[in-house]
Amino acid sequence: MSGSARRSTTAVNTSFQHVTPRELLEPAADGRPAFMTGAFGRTPWVVRWDLVPESRRRGLVFDLVRDGLTHSTSGTSGTPRQWYRDTGQAWCEAELLAGLLGPDRPDAIMSFAPPEHSYGTWTSVLLGAELGVPSWYRTGHGPPIPGAAGSRWVVVTIPSAFGTMRRELDWFEGVQTAVLHSTAMLPAVADEVVARLGPDRCRLIELFGSTETATIALRQHGEPPGEWALLPDVRFTADVPRAGDEFRLHVRSPRLAREPGRPRPDSWLMDDWVRRTGPARFRFEGRRSRLVNVNGVRVDLDAVEARLRAAVPGVDLACVPTRDPVRGEHFELLVVSPPAVPYDRLAAAFERLGVCPRAIAPVAAIDRSSTGKVRSMQFGRPR
Repeated sequence: MSGSARRSTTAVNTSFQHVTPRELLEPAADGRPAFMTGAFGRTPWVVRWDLVPESRRRGLVFDLVRDGLTHSTSGTSGTPRQWYRDTGQAWCEAELLAGLLGPDRPDAIMSFAPPEHSYGTWTSVLLGAELGVPSWYRTGHGPPIPGAAGSRWVVVTIPSAFGTMRRELDWFEGVQTAVLHSTAMLPAVADEVVARLGPDRCRLIELFGSTETATIALRQHGEPPGEWALLPDVRFTADVPRAGDEFRLHVRSPRLAREPGRPRPDSWLMDDWVRRTGPARFRFEGRRSRLVNVNGVRVDLDAVEARLRAAVPGVDLACVPTRDPVRGEHFELLVVSPPAVPYDRLAAAFERLGVCPRAIAPVAAIDRSSTGKVRSMQFGRPR
């Protein structure tokens, strides 16, 4: 790579806060690493890991994050819970992701994943440290990164990031791009972005995992739909059917998190239903029917409904999963009307919940089974 192309990935842009690795990692007042406090998830920044000698990067991380990392689940799929990993487990995750990117030889990272969340910790913070490249963090509507013609970039996405990529396709002219995407379903716009960039310039790697498990499987975009391969250090548990039968995904991995004060679990039973297709492969069939992943946040629709009914007693309502062109999957709220829909009280309830539906739809009635369940497909309007 020419020197001019290399320099273009680190050009000064005053819209991005330039932070040092130490400023990103050092403990804040509450003892957590600074990037875990949320302050680094609100504004764009860049950290120059390429200026830290290779012999010092790992040691810097282990020194400043010596107490490990604790991530919290959102609480939208149940009671919020904390999950702890020691620094070695966290670094192992970064090493595995870096290994997946080996053929791409990236020289910079553009990440849309908030660093305080587990996916963002691995990709926005530790991946750059492992690769030794500049890591640029972008908020959803933040400024573009300086032009990088001729560079090789890793783009770390959440579902809504593909809309930004589509608006900025000119930026990617002449750029080799490897895209990492988390478990959340790919939005339709992702296919358009990949197609317009073309296979010679863009490779999309989808990652499958959770806060509790970290990354457990991957697939290359364009492979058979729904097919996933376990990572090298992940195994099915012994009780998993050999092939054909549908079952809840149950895995072993040295990177499983544990609840603080408790031993690390030997295995983890996930919310995902799959069919085994090989010794280390499976086909994803769907999540528990009332669980959706909205832009990386798992939302339990039963829990949301319960909170809404408490906020607007006497109102017949239902949350239903739906597809979303930007976020891949989402949910809508059906409200029987008349009487008039109490939008103000519903809006206040959603603000307290920290989630919001794709739409609120007044309906004449909600079609339910004899047991009271809404008749619906997993991702579609009631029928």
